[in-house]
Amino acid sequence: MARETATPGYFTSWSFMEQELRSTFLLANVAYRHRSSFLRCKQGKRSLQDYVMELHNLEAAMAGAPLSEDVKVTVFMDGVRTGPVRTELFRRQPKTFNEAVHIAMLEDHCVRSAQGHTPHVEANEGPTPMEISLAESARPQKTQRASGRCFGCNQPGHFRRNCPTNPWKGPRDKKYAARPALNSLEATESENGDSQ
Repeated sequence: MARETATPGYFTSWSFMEQELRSTFLLANVAYRHRSSFLRCKQGKRSLQDYVMELHNLEAAMAGAPLSEDVKVTVFMDGVRTGPVRTELFRRQPKTFNEAVHIAMLEDHCVRSAQGHTPHVEANEGPTPMEISLAESARPQKTQRASGRCFGCNQPGHFRRNCPTNPWKGPRDKKYAARPALNSLEATESENGDSQ
C-alpha cells in the first residue's frame, strides 16, 4: 500500500480508502470474530445497560458486514437474563433491534422502580447476618404475644398500651397525652402553687 499512497489520486473515495486501510491493518478474520462475539453475547450478571452497550459496540465493529435485523433481535432476546424484561420482550415480539432495546430498557426501568432500585441478587445466595438476627429477634415477640404478656413489663394480663409501668401513660386528655414529662412537671407546679 505504501507505493499506492504516494500516487496522487489513488484514493478516489472515502469508502475505498477505508477498505484499503482495513485490508492492510486489520486481521483477516476480524469480521468473523466480531460476528461470533455478537452471536455468543449474553447478559449474564451484567446490567441490561452494559449488555446493550456491548451489543452496540460489536454491531458497530461489524459495520462492513452487518447482520440482519431478525438475527440481531433473536440474539438480543435470547441473551437477556430470564425475568420480567425477557418475558415482556417475548410478549411484544419486536421487529427491529432498536425496538427490542427500547422495550427492554423501559421494562427494566419499571422493574427497578417497583423494587426500589435494589440490585439483582442471585437466588443461590443465603440470608445475610442481619436478616438472620431479625428473624431470631421476632421469635420471642411471637411467643410473648401468644402467651398474652406485655411487651413493656413482661407481665401477663395486659398489653403495653395499658401497662401500669408505661412512662407515656398519662391522662386521657389529648392535649397532654404525648407529654409525660410536662404532665409530671405541671403536677408538681400545681402542688407547689407555682403555676401562673
